[in-house]
Amino acid sequence: MPAIERMRFLIAIVITFLFVRFALRFWDRHDLDDTGFSRQRFWGWAAGGILLPVTGWMLINFGVSPNYPPVLAHIHAAKASDGHWVSAWLSLFLPVVFVASSFWMAVTFVWMIALHIIEMECSVSDLVGGAILWSALFSPVAALVVYFFGWAGTGLAATLLLAPLLSEQLTLGNPRKKVVSPLYTRALEKIKAGKYSAAEREVIRQLAKRDTDFEGWMILAELYANRFNDLQEADRLIHELCRQTEITRPQMSEALHRLADWHLKLGRDAAAARQVLQEICEAFPATHFGDMARKRINELPVV
Repeated sequence: MPAIERMRFLIAIVITFLFVRFALRFWDRHDLDDTGFSRQRFWGWAAGGILLPVTGWMLINFGVSPNYPPVLAHIHAAKASDGHWVSAWLSLFLPVVFVASSFWMAVTFVWMIALHIIEMECSVSDLVGGAILWSALFSPVAALVVYFFGWAGTGLAATLLLAPLLSEQLTLGNPRKKVVSPLYTRALEKIKAGKYSAAEREVIRQLAKRDTDFEGWMILAELYANRFNDLQEADRLIHELCRQTEITRPQMSEALHRLADWHLKLGRDAAAARQVLQEICEAFPATHFGDMARKRINELPVV
């Protein structure tokens, strides 16, 4: 291989390394739980976005047979005339690597910004404001890149506009996923249709999104109490809910009052209901919640 071709290969490798390393810095900032930004996925993403296009374009222009000649006219002409086509073919490597890796990096940044909007805690108004600001500042530089490199520099130009915007999004720390609020519409529809086991599975599936969701726990407990006639399991679920650190006073009071109702109406057990209401009095003494629970206790029949 001539010295100039070795130099081109070396430059191509350096370009690829710099682009990949630059993208990896932003990728690692997104490597959080359940986001899928693992190193293994990154190398697969890089191989699919850089290695495959480069390899494919080089093979297409190699001319594997007379039926499949090179796509580029100057290589095809050199090969047809028994000229030095190998040198012309090898000269493709540097520009192909530059185009593929720069476009791959730009697409990677677009993907990350899209995830910020869709799945991460991100202010869209701040993102739009940042896009306007950084576009105004870096548009002249991006325009110069496109002017000197033509369409081949579009990927690099896009990266120059996207990198500051993405960097700004990470200024205050690593991105955090949005807290997805569970939706119980389907579960409630199944309950109305009498499909209680299917409704139970749906509630549990929704609780997997946010395992401290009060509404989901209450629907599940009510299923066991009113539909499965398993008051013991409903009691266990309510007390497990009350032990969660995120539960509020009104929510805890509501949950225990509902449990007391079930003990009275379904279990015909005034003593168990009194014990549940007493838990509210002990948890919230000298409060409105405690007073309301004490009032209900006084109204219960004496066993």
